[in-house]
Amino acid sequence: DMTQGRLEAVYESLGLLISSGTISNIITDKGDWALAEQNDILRNGIKHSEYAQADGTKSVQKGKSMVTQVIGSDKFRVFLTLPGKSRLDILNAIQGRPVGGLQVCWNAKSEALLNSMKVAVCHQAVVRRIMLDKGDIKLSVLEQLLDESPLAGRSGIRRGVLHALALSHYLEQEDFPVIQWLLSDDAGEYTKISGQGHALCWIHDVRYYRKLIPRLEVHKKIHDEILDQYWSYYARLNAYRQADKKLQEQQKPLLEQQFEVIFNRTTDYFQINDCLQRTYANKEKLLAVLENPAIPLHNNAAERGARRVVRKRDISLHTWSDKGTRIRDAYMTISQTAAILGVNVMDYIKDRISGQYQMRALSERIAM
Repeated sequence: DMTQGRLEAVYESLGLLISSGTISNIITDKGDWALAEQNDILRNGIKHSEYAQADGTKSVQKGKSMVTQVIGSDKFRVFLTLPGKSRLDILNAIQGRPVGGLQVCWNAKSEALLNSMKVAVCHQAVVRRIMLDKGDIKLSVLEQLLDESPLAGRSGIRRGVLHALALSHYLEQEDFPVIQWLLSDDAGEYTKISGQGHALCWIHDVRYYRKLIPRLEVHKKIHDEILDQYWSYYARLNAYRQADKKLQEQQKPLLEQQFEVIFNRTTDYFQINDCLQRTYANKEKLLAVLENPAIPLHNNAAERGARRVVRKRDISLHTWSDKGTRIRDAYMTISQTAAILGVNVMDYIKDRISGQYQMRALSERIAM
């Protein structure tokens, strides 16, 4: 978390003359080992975790706004910076930035995904003809094919097609492990990515209730009552996560019934009714923990990771090249994952750059 200028000052205080540019070259030119380690951490982290959680935050590269995706679990934390925060950017991140970019294909999942993207049947027929006998192709190739098709210039439709076919490929490919359970906030770009289920953060949901400032006494009473029931229910879900499997089987129908009682109702405070309706509409995602008790009820770990990016941005403002950004992300990945696994990061980096490789790799520790 030091700038190159401050590192230069430290060396000068020790009587060593070195420029900040030379320091930059040492860090970036000798950092390929960290990029390889980051990819291994991401691969084994997804493969050997019962869930993954994600969040994004702003980064800056040579004055240009970027977005750093933070992907992790209770075993790892990976940082990957991409140009934006669309679903395609996230797919790029969770596949470790595949060489040559994302791939797309037409398979058994494509039609349902196109329907979910609200692509009309007549437009789906055009896409089916384009993809006939194509197999797996690069996203950039599909973009060129769409430019030469009747869908040229239809930006909304093109976006849905690209997202649907990129998801079709991701969910069926075997080159990189697929996230089966994803925990995130309710940002739309995280939807449809997980293989089995998508969980939402309860802390994000309750913020809508806490933003309310009731003026009337009757509204204050309703507000307090709802929040009391909200946190009591949250505590019961937490207890469910810690219970043994037999007790969970007994509690699951009761918790589903209690959710209905608390959130599927109308009060005399119309603003809190909007909050209740929003929570109820997300019932399946908020109650994903009933299917997979390993999932936390909040996304705080990913948000703490995002704050590390913000802190780094406060110190160094921005990176100057794509390689520099990737090296920064890789070192943050190694330091944060080492902390989670209880490994001394300075010893680990020394072991790697000295070529000794006596310490077990972080990715292997995740697998263990």
